[in-house]
Amino acid sequence: MRRFKKWLIGLVLFFIVFTLFGFFGLPPILKSVLVKKMSEALKREVTIEKIKVNPYTLSATVAGIRIQERGGSEPFVSCDELFINFEILSAVKRALILKKLRIQNPYLKVARQNEQTYNFSDLIPKKEEKTEEKTTPFLFSLNNIQIENGKIEFWDGVAQKKHLVSDIKVGVPFLSNIPYEIETFVQPSLTATINGAPYALHGQTKPFADTRETTFDIEISDVDLPYYLAYVPIKMEMKILSALLDAKTKLSFLQPKGKPPLVNISGDLAFKKIAVDNLQQKPLLRLPRLEVTIASAQPLAKVVHLKKISIQSLEAEVRRSPKGDLEIQSLIPKQEAEKTPAKGEAETSPLSLEIDEIEMTGGKLTFTDLSRKKPFQTVLSPIGAKIEHFSNGKDKSGNYTLALKTEAKEEVQLAGDFSVVPLQGSGKIEIKGILLKKYSPYYQEFILFDLADGRLDFSTGYQYRQEEKEMAVSLKELAASLKTLRLRKEGEKEDFLAIPTLAVRDTELDLTGKTLRIGNFATEKGALAVQRLKSGDFDLQKLIPAPPPKEEKIPSPKEAQDDRKWIVTVGQARVDQYSLKMADAAPSQPTSAIVEKIALRAENITNTKNKVGKVALSLLLDQKTSISAKADVVLEPLRADGSVEVRQLSLRQYAPYYQDKILFDIGSGDVDLAARYQYVKGEKETITKATGITASVKTLQLKKRGEGEQFLTIPALSIRNTGIDLM
Repeated sequence: MRRFKKWLIGLVLFFIVFTLFGFFGLPPILKSVLVKKMSEALKREVTIEKIKVNPYTLSATVAGIRIQERGGSEPFVSCDELFINFEILSAVKRALILKKLRIQNPYLKVARQNEQTYNFSDLIPKKEEKTEEKTTPFLFSLNNIQIENGKIEFWDGVAQKKHLVSDIKVGVPFLSNIPYEIETFVQPSLTATINGAPYALHGQTKPFADTRETTFDIEISDVDLPYYLAYVPIKMEMKILSALLDAKTKLSFLQPKGKPPLVNISGDLAFKKIAVDNLQQKPLLRLPRLEVTIASAQPLAKVVHLKKISIQSLEAEVRRSPKGDLEIQSLIPKQEAEKTPAKGEAETSPLSLEIDEIEMTGGKLTFTDLSRKKPFQTVLSPIGAKIEHFSNGKDKSGNYTLALKTEAKEEVQLAGDFSVVPLQGSGKIEIKGILLKKYSPYYQEFILFDLADGRLDFSTGYQYRQEEKEMAVSLKELAASLKTLRLRKEGEKEDFLAIPTLAVRDTELDLTGKTLRIGNFATEKGALAVQRLKSGDFDLQKLIPAPPPKEEKIPSPKEAQDDRKWIVTVGQARVDQYSLKMADAAPSQPTSAIVEKIALRAENITNTKNKVGKVALSLLLDQKTSISAKADVVLEPLRADGSVEVRQLSLRQYAPYYQDKILFDIGSGDVDLAARYQYVKGEKETITKATGITASVKTLQLKKRGEGEQFLTIPALSIRNTGIDLM
């Protein structure tokens, strides 16, 4: 009984001493030791407001922790409260086990003093060479880790930028390297505000498992990207006024044993309110929203699969300088040429890229060209485009559509399919209402007249494929329609050429095979005004400037080998109701002529060797004389076999062309003429024949020059079945 009382009294005394020491004796001792040891280790002044210990719950609360900057009075690290709750099983399991770890209102100040020095650089231990020794790892299990209302201030003295991370909240259910907990997922969470942008991270990880399997859900909003441009190592020739980033992504990491690590990123990115100017404060780009949906991106494996890229209401300015350089070329940093891998050095694998869909809506592009004598500008709006199933993988094809309009009500539509490897594609292009006058800055230097009006419609199917030596390009089902074309000499008010309609259909062009086949050509009601000058030249000859002298050029081996000529074929051609007005000042007595009802038919005209085509022409001269001709024509080698017929040709009306060659005047006389002809241009000689000539003259009256009396009158004269050989 007495022994029991002694044990009881001893136990009571132990609990009294344990309680008094734990609650009142241990805190000041811990405070003194911690302040002294931490100050010595950190070489900074450390203060602790107070420490509370609960020996029964094995918990401790440290309040008012403050670590000052080295040699200064400003805080380096501070914390309002640090709460630690130990697990009693720590001693049994020989591991550090915490039930709970809570940090309230922590603060950290980081300062970058120069390129390689920070305000904490002296705390980083120097690397020492150590021999590898097998040691038993220190076991720990930290549970219910909480950080509340944290704050980090970062001053970058090099970039002269201040960054603030506030409202930091961290939650980690547990973190352990104890074997039975290694394969259990840890689910950490982090929320914060970084430079005013909300940030959230939620995940699960096995940090001490062999696979290091980790997954994080990352959410950020309204990240101000221009604020971080000071860290871009490239000098930028533009100014990014604004750009915000939203992200909702998932990052996963896996390290299989004996295999390369796997990193995968998926989720959504949104770039908002993008505004970019050049250094002269002129707008380059305005993009309200760009969305990217990442299906899977594996940067270590160089495999990227994007589900969708959405470009909304893009506005871009493209400028060409007076020297001919595009402004965008000066904005992109020049890249060094890729080095060829040295012998024995492994070549890196190329990037594998797949994009399910790229879509642009409501786009606008303003193009300004200052390189021409007359500046050019056009506005493309709205622009809509879509690309589906893009891939740079072998034998994988995609398709695209593009539609746009211009300020001149022009329309462009494209649609087709393509592949990157091999490089090939096919599709259709359709252009409507192209205003030719608008593009005069690009052709005006090559002509000496004005294009007063004219609109062009154009459509074609196309195919291209990268062959071994060149790109094979062909056009099929090409059609073009030209309307209201009017050409006018500079300074004049009247048109010298007017073509209401001109159309080309069913045309094929093969650039590789050098063939052009015009299926159908048709035009009508055109009008041409021509002047023949006293020198004998036509005024139209002076509407094209003389070409500059050609420089002697040594053909490249490729050009020297390709000596094929172009093969051109016109399937059918039709010209109707054309007219021609000609003023001729070359004769001693100037004259004029009007040609109307010009009609031309052509069929299968080609420069293919020995291929026969057909041509027919008819017209009305000066409202009286009709002329018609037709022939079978071969262009290679040149020959023609046909007939010609002239009715009611007035000899007197065209006297200015021959009166200097005769000594009398023709008072009257109409000529009818019909004949067959043959023309053959050979290598050594040229054959010209006329056969079956039938000619007749009616009411022929001849007068002495300078006298009114007739010296010869022939009521009718005819010649039949006559031939002429001019060989």
